Amino acid sequence: MKKQFVRCTLALVLVLCTGIGKAMAQKEINKMAQMLEKRDDVAINSVTKRDPKTRKIVKVVKSFSVKDDKLAKQLIAAFERDEEYAETAIKDMPKGRGSGQQANFTFIYREETEKRTYTLSVNGNGNVSMTIIISPMKNGKEVEVSSLIINNDTWVHLDEQLAELNTKMEEIHFEIPEIEVPQIEIPDIEIFE
Repeated sequence: MKKQFVRCTLALVLVLCTGIGKAMAQKEINKMAQMLEKRDDVAINSVTKRDPKTRKIVKVVKSFSVKDDKLAKQLIAAFERDEEYAETAIKDMPKGRGSGQQANFTFIYREETEKRTYTLSVNGNGNVSMTIIISPMKNGKEVEVSSLIINNDTWVHLDEQLAELNTKMEEIHFEIPEIEVPQIEIPDIEIFE
């Protein structure tokens, strides 16, 4: 009887801890995103994509841009605190820590109902860019649009939004750092007939 009670208690604790871990997954990053949305000096660009037949949201992309060295350090700290919960975590800090810090992070979190991708780019001048991409999930896969129709008006509107974001980024002298992609050598394969 005691063994069964201990097993049930242990199983319950594991289930609860797993649920808490998912709820805490990107807690710090989300707090920072909420704070960014309230600041007047942050350029915000948001795009919501819907399935034209069902009108359900199939993707949300929200980007934040600002120049603030102190905020850059806070965002880096938030990303590092939430890193352990990410399914995929890509970190690039070419100059280490300290003044003039640069960082490029991409974290992916998956749950049953959605996938979230968070990117953070900080250049050495305090320019910060953070993007959140939210995609609904069903049966372990991202929900796809049943038939996506994009007309010229949609493209024009998107081009206008991107041009406005580019202008705001230029106003704060934001530069997107280049990331060096390593070259992969593919060996020759002989095919025998």
